[in-house]
Amino acid sequence: MSALEQVVKNYKHPCGLFAAVIKEPSPQNPVVARYLSDRATTQLDAPCGLTEWKNDGLYVDGKRVPDKKEKLELIKK
Repeated sequence: MSALEQVVKNYKHPCGLFAAVIKEPSPQNPVVARYLSDRATTQLDAPCGLTEWKNDGLYVDGKRVPDKKEKLELIKK
């Protein structure tokens, strides 16, 4: 988790970080931790339908989807 927190903290691209994962260095290579930005979390939790990003947020079928907070998750198997 500390490696993921460091990646998120030190990411400097002007567009920002949408999502990131840390994978286990093994042949199976499973995800052990992931980061989802506010925008990624909002999009992930949105219902299916015609989606459109506007200046004030995400819209699905013409209705605004509530904003979600970013997530840092430790994936447990």
